[in-house]
Amino acid sequence: MCIITVRTWGDLGTLTAADIEEFLTMPGWPQLLFPPPIVVTDAERVTVDTLPASVVRATIETENVGNRIRQETLNYSLLTPEHYILFQFSVGDSADRRAAALQERFSRFERLFHQMAATIVIANTWRDR
Repeated sequence: MCIITVRTWGDLGTLTAADIEEFLTMPGWPQLLFPPPIVVTDAERVTVDTLPASVVRATIETENVGNRIRQETLNYSLLTPEHYILFQFSVGDSADRRAAALQERFSRFERLFHQMAATIVIANTWRDR
């Protein structure tokens, strides 16, 4: 299983660049974006299309209709003054299989996921600058 998800949330009020910077420097910010049962394994601040962003690698195990699924994910989160945008790249498999096999499979896609994230363009980014 390989999934790419794009989600957006609006109506965040009026965030300033200082608000966004404060959030991304707050201790524990990755867990605020990805609370348990998601296990954050790596996190860093980045920019995407000149916007402040983060990239978080995480693992999650869920159950659906009696099937346990484990997913390894790479999550690019962008905060704009109006929106929270999440680009999530996931590789998953049955949780009954070896976790190392999922890690190996994810590593084959990880570079592609980063390259895809590098092509993200947010419309109107430059309009008000």
